[in-house]
Amino acid sequence: MKSFLTTIAIIFSSVLVYSQNCAPGVFDSQQKIDDFSTNYPNCTSLFSDLIIQEAVPGDITNLNGLSQITSLYKGLNISNNIALTDVSGLENITHVSNEIRIQNNDNLNNLAGLDNIDYIGDYLYIGQNSDLVSLWPSNNLTSLGDYLAIYDNPLLENISCLSGLSGIIEDISINNNQSLISLDGLQNITSSNLNLKIENNVSLIDLSGLNNLTTVENSVTIKYNSLQSLSGLDNLTTINNALILNENSINDISNLSTLTYIGGPLRFENCDNLTNLTGLDNLTYIGGELSFINNSSLENLDALLMITSLNRWIFIENNDALTNLSGLNNILSIDGYIYIADNNNLTDISGIENIDATTIHSWSPNFYDDLSIFNNPLLSECNVQSVCDFLLLPDKTSDIHDNMNGCNNEDQIANACGIVLPPDCTLLTEPQNGETDV
Repeated sequence: MKSFLTTIAIIFSSVLVYSQNCAPGVFDSQQKIDDFSTNYPNCTSLFSDLIIQEAVPGDITNLNGLSQITSLYKGLNISNNIALTDVSGLENITHVSNEIRIQNNDNLNNLAGLDNIDYIGDYLYIGQNSDLVSLWPSNNLTSLGDYLAIYDNPLLENISCLSGLSGIIEDISINNNQSLISLDGLQNITSSNLNLKIENNVSLIDLSGLNNLTTVENSVTIKYNSLQSLSGLDNLTTINNALILNENSINDISNLSTLTYIGGPLRFENCDNLTNLTGLDNLTYIGGELSFINNSSLENLDALLMITSLNRWIFIENNDALTNLSGLNNILSIDGYIYIADNNNLTDISGIENIDATTIHSWSPNFYDDLSIFNNPLLSECNVQSVCDFLLLPDKTSDIHDNMNGCNNEDQIANACGIVLPPDCTLLTEPQNGETDV
């Protein structure tokens, strides 16, 4: 036992002495960088964060004085340096135990000095580098312990150097990179333990590079790119939370044909060129709400026939080409409200007829009634079974108005259903100032 403790003490003291022989990891001037090899000739590993952040704007112009460093047992942070154009001088670093953050370096053109890093124990964050055109030329990076975030690099064209990463990544966020034309580099990633977010990359027309992704443990959010299709998601089978799509140019989602499970919401917004949902034909489960908002060319929901229940609401608003709700016919229960509004060509809501009326209720009574059907100017028939049954329930709330005659209020619908409204029913026909007419 004494021998063991002695060994531990020797190791600890050696590490302590070794780390004390190295400079603190903060380099805020070019002079400190240039003097490093002279002042600390034996320092090849840092046990504190290596932080490169100039105190005087424009002072740090190169990192050549750090070339003897081979390992970082904490993190690497290169931030807020306005004259630094590359990271040459860091070529000998192979291992970073914690994170790498490269942020807000206005003239940084490339990251070629990071070529030989093969291991990052925590996250990789590259953001707000206004002149960054490329990362590093090699694909030596094979292990990333936490999330990948590439944000706000307007000139960055590709991320192909990440192709050495494989298997599971905690979280993937690729946002606001206006020149990014491809996600090639992510092709060996099979799963994300958290989210996949691809947002506001205006030159990105598809998701090629994600071809081996099969599972996302939380949400997939795809917004404000220039996608025409979801090519690249061909092998995605499972999303354990939300699928959110907001893409003005997209006209084809057939690449989702392997997707069978969405554990949270399915939400499509502002997909103005999408005419149908072909590609969701094999989807059997949606664990949250079903929302279609501002999809001006969407003609039908037919691909959703495999869905039999929802765990939240149905929200269908401002879909000008939608004429019916066929595709929802097999939904037998929900756990939320139904909101159908501002669909200029909707004539038929029989797709919701099989929903158990007792499962229709509002989660947000201050904002949404249990059943809302309004501003659908061609809708004259609302006497489907679920709505007729709903009208007979006590303590319900509804907002029904400004549809075509026959579906303009509860009385008209009840008459078409052949039922008499219960005396305690709440009728909201023309809401004014948030008041309810009883």
